[in-house]
Amino acid sequence: MVLTTLLMSLISLLWNYQEDTVFIIISVACMGFIGFLDDMFGNSRAKGFRGHFNLLLKGEISTGALKAFTGLVTSAAVVFMRGYASFLQLATDTLMITFAINSLNILDLRPGRVCKFFLLFMTILAVYDIYMGPVKSFYHFLPIFVSTAVFFYYDLREYVMMGDTGSNVLGICFGLSMAWILPLEYKIIMAVFLFGLNVAAEKLSLSVIIQKVRLLRLIDDMGRRP
Repeated sequence: MVLTTLLMSLISLLWNYQEDTVFIIISVACMGFIGFLDDMFGNSRAKGFRGHFNLLLKGEISTGALKAFTGLVTSAAVVFMRGYASFLQLATDTLMITFAINSLNILDLRPGRVCKFFLLFMTILAVYDIYMGPVKSFYHFLPIFVSTAVFFYYDLREYVMMGDTGSNVLGICFGLSMAWILPLEYKIIMAVFLFGLNVAAEKLSLSVIIQKVRLLRLIDDMGRRP
């Protein structure tokens, strides 16, 4: 999925140079690489922000902490280089993208769950962009959208595993799409929502919450093997 996205984006870049496509390629490469490191060498002893922070206090740097730092720096760098109208926008976009990366990471506990979340919200963003967006930006994300749609079937059937590599990439693309499409007031709402999701995941099991809410349970179970 990651390699397909990079390849399709590179072809698009060669066909018609767009600075936003360059930002996506850099973001996907950075978060895909750090996600791969976490998949290969991650420390299972550390869970959540608290667990990684406690390791830092002991002088240990976990791949999870490195992943969080990379996500924050990558988000801030892309927002800064692309340009911003105010410090509020810079802070909101950076935090929203960072929270989006971790949100999809913590959702990746069941086959197909992250793909469903990503495809659903990206479809909503696409519709909004087509009918309301002042600058049509969603087409930059078509490579990752198409790649995820194809990957979704195999993920749902448990033929493949997404891992942090995939969830990191989907997370930063989801964050970037919101940053480029939504107005500031909506981005503030999404940043607060994603922050709340991250805080809730520190204390509660999202899988348990999903199973207790009928609509969320139906969506989560849809298409999955019994």
